[in-house]
Amino acid sequence: MSPLKAKISKGRSFRGCLDYVSGKKGAERVGGTLAGKDAREMSREMAVARRLREDIEKPVWHVSLSLPEGERLDTERWNRVAMSFLSKMGLLPPEENQWTMWRHTDGKYDHCHLVVNRVSLRGEVWDAGLDVYRAITATREIEKNLGLIVTPGRENKKFGEPTLKRGEVEKAIREKSPPAKVTASDAVKKAIEGKPSTEVFIQRMNGYGVEVVPNVASTGRMNGFSFVVDGIALKGSDIGASWRYLQGAIDYEFSRDSELLLSLKKERGTAGVKKDGGANRRNPNGYDLGIETGRGEPEARNRSTDGGSVESRPEVGEGTVFPTAGSERNITVDGGTIQGVEAQPDVVRPLDAGGVDGWSTLADSLSSIADHQRTFISSDSDVRKVKEMQGWERLKTIKRQPTESLQIKMGKVLDELHALGCPEYRITCVVPKALQDGRDSKNRPLYSKNLCRESKDSPEVFFKQGEEEKWLAAGEEFNNENRDVYITPVDQKHYYLIVDDLNETKLEKMKSEGVTPCIVVESSKGNYHAIVKVPRTDAPGEKDAADRMVKELNARFDGDPNISGCTHMFRLSGFQSRKPSRHGWRVRLAEVNPGAVCEATTQRLREMMEEQKKKPIKEKHSARIGAEVLPLPSDFDLGRRYFDAWQMVRIIFEKNGWEQNPSTMDYKVAKDLLYKGWAMDDVVLGMVSGSPNIRKRHSNSESWARGVVEDAWTEVAPLLNDGR
Repeated sequence: MSPLKAKISKGRSFRGCLDYVSGKKGAERVGGTLAGKDAREMSREMAVARRLREDIEKPVWHVSLSLPEGERLDTERWNRVAMSFLSKMGLLPPEENQWTMWRHTDGKYDHCHLVVNRVSLRGEVWDAGLDVYRAITATREIEKNLGLIVTPGRENKKFGEPTLKRGEVEKAIREKSPPAKVTASDAVKKAIEGKPSTEVFIQRMNGYGVEVVPNVASTGRMNGFSFVVDGIALKGSDIGASWRYLQGAIDYEFSRDSELLLSLKKERGTAGVKKDGGANRRNPNGYDLGIETGRGEPEARNRSTDGGSVESRPEVGEGTVFPTAGSERNITVDGGTIQGVEAQPDVVRPLDAGGVDGWSTLADSLSSIADHQRTFISSDSDVRKVKEMQGWERLKTIKRQPTESLQIKMGKVLDELHALGCPEYRITCVVPKALQDGRDSKNRPLYSKNLCRESKDSPEVFFKQGEEEKWLAAGEEFNNENRDVYITPVDQKHYYLIVDDLNETKLEKMKSEGVTPCIVVESSKGNYHAIVKVPRTDAPGEKDAADRMVKELNARFDGDPNISGCTHMFRLSGFQSRKPSRHGWRVRLAEVNPGAVCEATTQRLREMMEEQKKKPIKEKHSARIGAEVLPLPSDFDLGRRYFDAWQMVRIIFEKNGWEQNPSTMDYKVAKDLLYKGWAMDDVVLGMVSGSPNIRKRHSNSESWARGVVEDAWTEVAPLLNDGR
């Protein structure tokens, strides 16, 4: 028997749709917010809201909810189904959007029609993107909640688990030998140990007696592997090794591996390969297509059911957007297939030989997406209250990106920001030390850029979570032009302490001693940095204690001894490391503990603050920088030394014929002094005391100087720690 199904369509005409749902013989109104008695009156009501957004071409959202043959609900339970469905689709409270629901009982399938105005009475537009995915998830939950027939799923499907047909199982029993699919899947499980490179993975598979044939386009685009065992060709999906799974289990790099895979495909060809019970038929998902067909490379397909641009592709962050097989739209409304899915042959899971799974690849894909979302839900009560809709918002954000590379980066960036949990952040594109004298593709000198500033003299405006589309394309462009991309969390409630230059052994030691990072990033092959999140209260002495804390952590776990402060940038996952020795390594998010605040480090920070209170207070001079008084000797000394450095920079500017802009020169001096080891506060004091005419140039000289020094530090810090 079929489950509760949803068929969705969008349109321009309310009148035509309402004529159908309300005018059919035996139609019964089940619920809604409209007062009109017939299609004409209801259409006029909906036109009132529609006129608020005449730019929306398709304001009509129509869904048919159909029960299996023989199952029926009364009006009250249908109304509960409607309200639950609208809620899960993000269309509640119901008074904000006009909608009506009509039940049809004239066919063998009991079903209802929901007609919704996407334009609310406030002029807001409900985004129907990915509505098909959301509708399927919603109907499956409603089935469980209301005791309806539950759709069989494939939640137990695992990586490296072959899909065997009954005939294959019976043949294996008769011949007392494992099927080729089992041989190949066992080899894959062994070959991926330790996340080997693509080349090593192929070598290991060959060693286990399994040939590997890449399905790679002439452009180098990788679509997956097929496997050959004793002359029998197998798709990756048949052995539980579709590219959507396998690409995360091996170290695949497009720029490094494309030539190897194209060469291997050319060498292997298709000779001596036979089919294995139809295993080489064209895969409707576009993954691991048959290798004996001789067809040309498939074009990249748009798999989004609503016409978006998310394709079947190697990776979109840690949460891959998977395509769906056999999805149809606008099929027969009454008694026909609702959101139809092509029939799939009965298959038997190896560990469940008694059970037949008739659910399609679509359910498996949705289950994978849902599993990803569950892994990113924190135990924190506030985060737990976040609606399921956020998962779909993430997918829509990815899908909006115009190119595949931006979609990949967006997925990874969203995952990292979600795990960090910082409300704001700075993005800095920095030229590696080894490329300081380099030039870009247009022969322009390379320069570093803080993307939070339009220019050096403009105010810094931090990015907020949800504003990634404002900078992502620019970040990719700078990254492609030999800049490294760094992120600095900005949070008034937390410190983000970096423990750098870690390997797997150091990481395990750190975690075994109770230090829990919110993220771990693999910044180069086998080299990691961990970000430890602790609360910030700005209590007296807390900042100094946090600075000492980050030094203590790096010393304790043999990290980077040059990390000197609790405010520090670090590499952003999804972008490539442009240090020449890294050979274009793509920075990878290795571990996430979303929003995790380390209790052990927090406790140690409080202990350090208490210890500091017990120490005798030493006389420490701190001048009131903003006051119009002569600086005392200690500040005067800093000002004199700063002025000497400023004069040297002025001479350099003169020799090179550069414009002697005092603000630009201050920035240059700040960089030089920080690189020489000056503390940031000392550079600020020196600038305020020693930069010529600074109080005339900037009314709030201390605030301006601190901003310049912080900007300079974002550029200098990676150069001091260029080993990452």
